[in-house]
Amino acid sequence: MAFPAGLKVWIEFGTLYSNVWTDVTADVDTSSQVSMKFGRTDAQATPIAATLGIRLENNLGSYTPLRQVLADGVTANPNYPNVVPDKRIKVSWTISATEYDRFVGFIDSWVPGLDNGVRPYVDIIATDITGRLGSIVLQSPLMQEVLFDGPALFWPLTDPAGSSYAVQLGSFSSPTTPLYEVPPGANPLIATVAGTGGGDSAFGGNGVGSGNGTAIALTPLSASNGNYLFAPLQTTIGTFGMFAGEIFVQIPTVPAATATVLLINTPFVSLEIQVDTSGHVVMLQNGSAVATSTNSVADGLWHALAFTVATLTGPPRTQLTLWVDAVSIGSANVTGTSSGSSGVYVSKPGGLFTGNVGYLSLYPTAPSSTRLAAHYAAATGYAGDTTGARIARVLTWAGLTSSQWNLDPGAAIVGTYPQNNKTVLQYCQDMAVTEGGGAVVYATPDGLVRFADRNFRTSPTVAVTVDAQKDLTSSSYLPSFDKSKLQNQAVVTRATADTTASVQTVTVTNTYPTNSGSLTSYATTDLDALANAQEIVARNANPGFRFPQIGIALLTAVNNLYVAVAGVQIGSRIRLNNIPTGKAPATQVDVLVEGWTETFTNSSYNWVADTSPADAPTRGIYDDTTRGRYGPGTSMTLTGTYAAGTTTIQVTTTAGNPTFTTVSARYPLSIKVNEEEIVLNSAPGGASSPQTFTGVTRGANGTPAASQAAGSQVHLAHQATYTL
Repeated sequence: MAFPAGLKVWIEFGTLYSNVWTDVTADVDTSSQVSMKFGRTDAQATPIAATLGIRLENNLGSYTPLRQVLADGVTANPNYPNVVPDKRIKVSWTISATEYDRFVGFIDSWVPGLDNGVRPYVDIIATDITGRLGSIVLQSPLMQEVLFDGPALFWPLTDPAGSSYAVQLGSFSSPTTPLYEVPPGANPLIATVAGTGGGDSAFGGNGVGSGNGTAIALTPLSASNGNYLFAPLQTTIGTFGMFAGEIFVQIPTVPAATATVLLINTPFVSLEIQVDTSGHVVMLQNGSAVATSTNSVADGLWHALAFTVATLTGPPRTQLTLWVDAVSIGSANVTGTSSGSSGVYVSKPGGLFTGNVGYLSLYPTAPSSTRLAAHYAAATGYAGDTTGARIARVLTWAGLTSSQWNLDPGAAIVGTYPQNNKTVLQYCQDMAVTEGGGAVVYATPDGLVRFADRNFRTSPTVAVTVDAQKDLTSSSYLPSFDKSKLQNQAVVTRATADTTASVQTVTVTNTYPTNSGSLTSYATTDLDALANAQEIVARNANPGFRFPQIGIALLTAVNNLYVAVAGVQIGSRIRLNNIPTGKAPATQVDVLVEGWTETFTNSSYNWVADTSPADAPTRGIYDDTTRGRYGPGTSMTLTGTYAAGTTTIQVTTTAGNPTFTTVSARYPLSIKVNEEEIVLNSAPGGASSPQTFTGVTRGANGTPAASQAAGSQVHLAHQATYTL
């Protein structure tokens, strides 16, 4: 073998994501090792951000930070002023006209130095995009969604208990042509204090945007107050008015009288949103009802009430639409002039609102129906999201698009999540833990954020087949039978936002000291959390035969494995065959990739994968009609003694335990007797014990066929367990 054709190193000196790359391959110092590291050491660990370490020769000074001219003192530095952190760098191969990225990331540092005090160089350290995601701090779900749409004015209404007024959270309009202005010294949305009972509003709580959908923003509000809940919003509304507004309400019971939730006056229209005595939402334009919801919102849950204006030109506005929980209820043309003074009011005399309100926002441009739906979903904690959908949401908040990720859908349904003050990367990793089954979030060598869900690891497809005698690096060939990864107890805490919903503990009793591990799941059911714990214990409860690392000497391997290696992901299956007799219990062993280190110099190119044991074939999946529901118990034994070449066997099942299915579609099916795998190629001759199987395959999947004694235990291949 040789170096892969077209081995290149590139730097994007210009605009980020312009994909205008400068080839710096000629300056790579390959007498020093170039190193790229991805992933994790085992299935329970959290991946690190992928890193690249590379040295560039710098005889001309073109890679020296802040240097304007080259070493000759005259020629302008073509890379100035772009020798700075956060420039993208990539390493790639081009084989048969196809480019394979091996690392795409962001430069963290340029470190100039002298080799032997004479030869200038620059060391570059880079990390992938997950390193950047680890520095983006999140706010509460609804806060994140609202701010994503750039409101002109925004009041979360989550002010501390005892506050006398609601503080506006910033001004998001243009500083040169503001759409809304708050006069100096004015306090927008001043809470009134009237009557012998004191104030009718009570601040405190995290509000609707906390993630759990139940925290209170304001409560209670009574009709004893003869004034507005809030004084008129002391703001000058631009001459062309507003285009959208939104407020969240929580109403425990149907109001005794029609109550105003929101009243807005503009130079062109008076808009009033009410809740009537049936709990329906009504929109009034200049005093006349123009739209009414069909469902009640007086159910104690949080609801989103919004209005949008269809165009930006006028007056008059062409169409005004009422939205309840992101569903359009009705529309009307905007006509006439406003009544009363310009301003925004919450509640009003004669129609005081009783309940809780939160997140009042006004927009210069109406959010789309999709964005309004995202707001409402945030208020309910995104109920019904899969782990993959939740990761896509948070990556969107971080500014990424679907072209920058490769996400599996996920199988676990996620509940509410306490994201406030957590990073985007922590959010993604917590979703992977909730998914379970070895799921992972990391960045692939092409720079995309990858979420591999628990189903990815169940694939029987082999990504790379390695000949143990022809392709391995000698230093990584260290098989062992040990208990280094033993975990015979798993504790999974299921959480709902900041609340513990349940604790699921699974323990396997064996002769080894209890080695426990724990994790937090945000799944919506205890069953999902329990299955997560069961899967961990099933995989780790007993010592296993391991190849902790599989190292391929790509430069000297007999087989050309460059393209195969380029297709490897975390969770991919590697098959090691042609294992010398005596080195392993079988001549063929499958492992799963958990991470890898790729290094090259001018005389070597090595790829070393960190691995975990894999079932071969993969386990049946519970409740999957094609790979599950086999259902044999542990009380199955061989009826007789069978020589290594015998292809008819009989299995006895003790009374009260399920026997093998007779449905032919469930076969072939692999069983394990001691260390031999036997493939049952067809259904048994009958449904009752003992059951006879003919035409079986002995010594399957690299295990040695052996004489098996009567009474030997029979299990599904590898373990009588189901995975997630």
